[in-house]
This record gives sequence, C-alpha cells and structure tokens, in this order.
Amino acid sequence: MAEERSPDNKLCSPPHQKLSSLREIETQSVFISDKNTLSDSRPSNLANEISIKDSTSNINPLGLLAFGITGFLVNLSQTGLYPMTSILQCFGLFYGGFGLLLTGIMEWKKNHMVNAVTYSSFGFFWISNISSGIFVKLGWGDPADPIGTGVVLLLFGTFLFVLFIVNLGTPIVVKLIFITAFVSFWIQGAGLIMGKQERLSAAIGVCTCILAIYAGFSEILQETYGMTLLPLGPTMTRKRN
Repeated sequence: MAEERSPDNKLCSPPHQKLSSLREIETQSVFISDKNTLSDSRPSNLANEISIKDSTSNINPLGLLAFGITGFLVNLSQTGLYPMTSILQCFGLFYGGFGLLLTGIMEWKKNHMVNAVTYSSFGFFWISNISSGIFVKLGWGDPADPIGTGVVLLLFGTFLFVLFIVNLGTPIVVKLIFITAFVSFWIQGAGLIMGKQERLSAAIGVCTCILAIYAGFSEILQETYGMTLLPLGPTMTRKRN
C-alpha cells in the first residue's frame, strides 16, 4: 500500500496512530506551539509546562563592586585629591559602565527586575558620563552646562530615592547605599544649579561606595564559606496578623 503524503510531501500519521515518544514527534515534523495545538490522539502530558532550574552563579557581587569601586575612585577625584586622568575615565567606562550593564542583563535573565533596572541604569549613567567628556575633547559636542547637568543629577537622585523605597525590606546596609547615594546626587545637582562647588556630595558618595564594596565582599565570602562573615544588618519584615 502506498504511503499517504501531505501536500508538503511529509509523512502524515493516520488518525488512529498515537505518538509514543518525543523522538517520534520529531521524526514526523510535529510542531507544538501551545496546549491548544495538541490533538486528542496525542499524550496530554506533552502539553505541560517545563520548568528549567537556574544554575548560573550569583552576579550581584559584580554589580556592587563595579558600582562601589568606580564611584569610590571618581568621588575621590571630585574631592580634589587627584585629577580625573585617562585611566580613571577608561575604568569608569568599562568596569563601571559596561560591567554594570552586563550585570543588569544577567539579573534580567534571572528575573530580578529591581536589580536589572538598578544596575543597567547605573551602567548607562557611567557610559553617558564618561562619554560626554570624551566627546567634548574630540570636538563632537559642547561642554556640559552646569544647570543641565544639575537637573540630570536631581532626576537621577529622585530615581535613587524611589529605589530606596523599593528596598525598604532589604538589610540595613543596602538601604544605606540607596539613601546616601540619593543625598549625594541631590546635593551635587543643587550645587551645580546654584553655581556652588559642593565637595560634601563627593564625601557622601565615598561613603556610599564603601558600603557597596562591603556588601559585595559580604556576598562573595558568604557564598564561598557558607557563613556570614561580613553581616549586612537586620532585615525589616512586616509582621503578619
């Protein structure tokens, strides 16, 4: 008896034949898009969702260290301790910018929405900040206007305050990172708009970055040795009735 073929010249299974395995499905070119595309003659368990366990490592320490170390070096430069040289610009662009952007992408992959938004935003912030100075030197743009820069810092500081509200349930060190970063951005932004040089914001920024470095080392040591060597402080939890 001749084999029954479909218009696209592929073998078709008779209506009474059941598919017994996934390999049999593959050999007969059956594409399963969702539960509704399965006919009654096929096994119902094939329509169940498949859950895949995430076996990738914790990327959060990279984001904390990239944010902390980059900000620490840049804020010390703003205090007048040393000039903003090319090595600091490259460090801020690649480790602070692309490092944080990569961390944000990995956190998105892990379905950590807040971390993804936070690290990606800081990554783009450092890339924009460092690139603006490079563009001016190359003649691709005008020097930054103090008022415009101040408005940008105020808006980003407001973003950090929202993140502080979002992270109220986190350990105290994490909350301190966001609230001190918010204060630093707002003081610096207001100083630029009013035409005053505020070194206080840089000093507060140094404290913020030290806390971020501490938190990054804390997570690395905890996952390495399986115990808390650098505590992050208590976590505020809401009591249930």
